[in-house]
Amino acid sequence: MRRTGISAVMVVAVIALASCAVLDRDGRQATEAPAAQRSAISNSSSADAGGSQAVASVDGVEIRASASAGDSRRHLTISEGHATIPEAAARVASTKVVSVQMDAGKTQPSAPVRVEFDLSDRPDLVAKFTDGVVAVVETVSESDPNEFDMFIAQWNPETKSITADLTHLTGVWASFVDPKVLKAGVQRVFEKVRGNSNSQCRERSEVTLDGIEYTLTAVSPGAVAGCLVNSGGALAVDFENATGSFYTIVVAPDTAGGVWTNSGALSISDSAGALASSVTLGSKGVLVGRSGGRLVVNEGIDQFDVRLWPQQQGILTKSLLSGISMLGLDLKQLESITGAWDCIATATNATQIDSSFSPGDLYTMITDVSQCVVTQVSLQSGDRARSAALHRLSSAVEVFSLFQQLMDFTAGSVQAIARDSVKDFRIRSTASSSASSTAATPQAPAPVVVDRIELKTWAYDRVEGNTYVADNTGKKNLTVHVNSFAGDKDVRAGCQTTVTVTGPGLSQTETTDSCFVGNPGIGFVAPSPGEYLVAATVAQQGRADITSQVVVNVISRAPR
Repeated sequence: MRRTGISAVMVVAVIALASCAVLDRDGRQATEAPAAQRSAISNSSSADAGGSQAVASVDGVEIRASASAGDSRRHLTISEGHATIPEAAARVASTKVVSVQMDAGKTQPSAPVRVEFDLSDRPDLVAKFTDGVVAVVETVSESDPNEFDMFIAQWNPETKSITADLTHLTGVWASFVDPKVLKAGVQRVFEKVRGNSNSQCRERSEVTLDGIEYTLTAVSPGAVAGCLVNSGGALAVDFENATGSFYTIVVAPDTAGGVWTNSGALSISDSAGALASSVTLGSKGVLVGRSGGRLVVNEGIDQFDVRLWPQQQGILTKSLLSGISMLGLDLKQLESITGAWDCIATATNATQIDSSFSPGDLYTMITDVSQCVVTQVSLQSGDRARSAALHRLSSAVEVFSLFQQLMDFTAGSVQAIARDSVKDFRIRSTASSSASSTAATPQAPAPVVVDRIELKTWAYDRVEGNTYVADNTGKKNLTVHVNSFAGDKDVRAGCQTTVTVTGPGLSQTETTDSCFVGNPGIGFVAPSPGEYLVAATVAQQGRADITSQVVVNVISRAPR
């Protein structure tokens, strides 16, 4: 089965490419083909009922392009290209750029054009196919360098040729991607995960406001430190994260409030990781890796607790984005394309990421992202630069998924991080101590009775409400979330929640010993378009069950 997917990578190294020679990964000039093969470009073109064809020889590489029958009246040409090849750290080598055009660049093909690079006369390039190196075909517009795209290619070792189907024509070249470089980049992200704070607030912190002394105590001192501070007359906690992990911030009781501000501007990959980590119910914000921030609480609060939940979605997202950038994708191009980040956040949060996380789970998640981004490409059809960036993102993730060793490493690293425990901080004051010493014997709290529940579904490619468009395969991955309430208060403990999904070819029931189903939710796969009944039942001992249900409508994708 052919794998498709999506991924991401961060550190970009410079690959110097001379105009008439290919550089190897150490920056040395690769072995040149014989001079006879370095002659000026030669080309020819023809057309028949089967479509338009063109053949050219550039720098010892024969390039053949074939259009579909629908473009048989179009004139297809191949000439020497003048576009500059953008840098990509994972690119080992590449051919020279050629310009593939239809009707002198005035027309784009109605169907993909097959382009083949014959390397029979370039043994130096053929020698690059070692240790799992993958072939891709890249494109860039000669008029707009932001229109930079990539297509997964097929390598035929017998004919020594690289073939890919291109949906648009412009500057084109074949490249070779080394998985070892990708793994090194992803590994650098995980190497920065572990850490230990040396802050003076590592175990305890104190501050006095309006004559009241507040004390913060870290339950498990180590990776994250919290310092109590006076923030313009309000009580606040400055958190410092000495690790690369992401933590979502939850405050109890709710009356303590909490406004979170990051201490500095976040990188694009950190922002995406924070977005993927922020889905936790009741989250005040996300403390990203190797950074800090300030949590300001409401006035008049004598005591409260802060819990930092480790979010593996954040570090996984950052590692994927790091991988993508090493394939030459400028993450800044995606910054304004909200759909791209939604795809990544949705897929990571629909995946159960814990100590049992496997390469298979990672592959499924990557496939979901890929399907989502393919949809976003069609939505950006009016902006060629955005469409190219999204398509390259989809191809980059697919390249990532092709490397089993890299998938194994990433999944294993996430497993290890998933074993991290929560970080708890207790904040108490002299006012709360005084009140507790003079107060009467506390009465047992009245039992909390759930009086309503809120059932939500979540997936990418939403039309409206609970209606979603099926994936290209006809299936649909969806996630269910359940919130329980007593009046306006969230209720999380003392219940059992059962979620049942029924529909065409599907009958699934999941039960959890909690009043809510938060991140990552309960996932189910609709096998085909149709209506699916999703029901959630919350049971409390001695109380009547409360049930809520919605109908999820999965509709077919419109033909293009």
